[in-house]
Amino acid sequence: MIINKCWNVIRVICDIKSFMSNYYQQIEECLKPLFEYIVNPEKIEFEDDIILSLKSFIKKSNHISETLWIIFPHLPKVF
Repeated sequence: MIINKCWNVIRVICDIKSFMSNYYQQIEECLKPLFEYIVNPEKIEFEDDIILSLKSFIKKSNHISETLWIIFPHLPKVF
């Protein structure tokens, strides 16, 4: 329950374009440890939240960072 609430807050932050444009790198750096869970998604229950956040990162920033490039090869494991 607490994890879901936390991800809701993270998703709202990631959906605010003005916020993301000013703090993209800081937010990505803070979320990087959570993004790394996508490497082994069987051990988590929030892989969908990670994907939605990644989508927002790409959409709001109009580019793909090095961190996201590292994560992308692992996305098929989620499906």
